Amino acid sequence: MQRREFLKNTAAIAGAAAVGGRAPSSMATTPKDTLLVLVENGPNSLDIHGVGTTFRSYVACWNLYDRLLTFGHKTLPDGGLSYDYTKIEPELAEEFIVSPEGMSVTFKLRRDATFHDGAPVTAADVKWSLDRAVTVGGFRPFRWRLAA
Repeated sequence: MQRREFLKNTAAIAGAAAVGGRAPSSMATTPKDTLLVLVENGPNSLDIHGVGTTFRSYVACWNLYDRLLTFGHKTLPDGGLSYDYTKIEPELAEEFIVSPEGMSVTFKLRRDATFHDGAPVTAADVKWSLDRAVTVGGFRPFRWRLAA
């Protein structure tokens, strides 16, 4: 789309909105099952383990990627939902077992856990992801060693 055409269409949409009209039929519409999020500053990466990743990247990735574990939920006094940071629940993991000395965790993956293309999530995939998180440089590997 050329700049002039973009400006004409934008002006047409703004004008139609101002008088309660409709957007030109040449413009695409957002499907009803699509979440449209508008923010001034978007994520700078979809790799949350990379050096320099911003807070917006973490927010996007929390909604895009599944985790082994997640926080539980609690109902707020006003009836809304919030994460319960005192409760940890399985997500990709079906269950998790903390060793008696608290130095290791064993995860049992859900059998139906898949990637976006339908390929199964395997223990090797999880190990690769954890190894990469520690070695890529932005994750602050010292956090992994705090318990050691």
